[in-house]
Amino acid sequence: MLSLLSDSVPELRGDTSSDSWPMRVNTGVALGFGFDFGDRSAFMGSINAFSAVGFRIFSVTCDSHLVFRERAHLVEDSHYLLSLQVSGRKSVEQRGRVATIGAGEFTLYDSTAPVALRVGDDYRSINIRFPKRDLAPQDRRLLDELTVETASVRDGIAPLVWTTLLGLRQCSDQIAPYTDVRHSLLEMMVLMMKARRADAANRAQPDSKLDAIKQFIRASLSDPELSVEKVAQANYLSVRSVHKLFAETGETPAAWIREQRLREAKRMLSDPAGGLSITETAQRCGFSSIAQFSHIFKQSTGLTPTAYRASQRTG
Repeated sequence: MLSLLSDSVPELRGDTSSDSWPMRVNTGVALGFGFDFGDRSAFMGSINAFSAVGFRIFSVTCDSHLVFRERAHLVEDSHYLLSLQVSGRKSVEQRGRVATIGAGEFTLYDSTAPVALRVGDDYRSINIRFPKRDLAPQDRRLLDELTVETASVRDGIAPLVWTTLLGLRQCSDQIAPYTDVRHSLLEMMVLMMKARRADAANRAQPDSKLDAIKQFIRASLSDPELSVEKVAQANYLSVRSVHKLFAETGETPAAWIREQRLREAKRMLSDPAGGLSITETAQRCGFSSIAQFSHIFKQSTGLTPTAYRASQRTG
């Protein structure tokens, strides 16, 4: 895979000095950046850019320097940039996060926030710029969470995705009329990032994963549509994995959700202040109706919610 990447980025030809590099980069990337060169006289770089089905793809070879976007550079250009390192190293800093990537690693950053890119020697990279507007809202939220994290081109479906993206140059004219290609590529890129998050979650300690799931459930008890599927999706796991984690403790996720709803209902009904009605208690604990709440509560305690509240006050 790395040999394919290396073939996609030309060796440093020394065709651009520090004087013209800002214009070349800002034109090639079609975004505004600022630059800081340690030794302007020694700097050389090359950039090769093209567009295909809504993507801006540019390969860069250059000497070390600092690239940044400050508030003054930010305009209405809402994009993500996916940056893959072919050789050398680069650190990316944005929104308080820092990722340092080496050969065969990539990261994602956002054009709408200030960013600093510290480029090392022997720098070669492939970069993909794509508009946020083409993504579904939930996918934009996911990618926002995954900015400035380090991922490997060898993991999951990343080799397939990057091979496909790199092939756009050879077939850009043929696929230009097919707008669905752009959406398919975006779906592949989002899936690659989702898989990266899922792999990270699966590498966590089982207790940590189960604790995170239970914390999510407790925070979501008021949602009457809380399900195992929703719990799995929120924690980047499969439904089967969620069932397996609970099975290791002799529980099922559905039973644990039900137990937490009842425990919270009992706590509310036992409150000496008695500020909530039975209907409000049912709603806050995620029961879909007062009838369902009363049935499940009596099945568990032998008392109706009203009788249970009265027993707590007289007890």
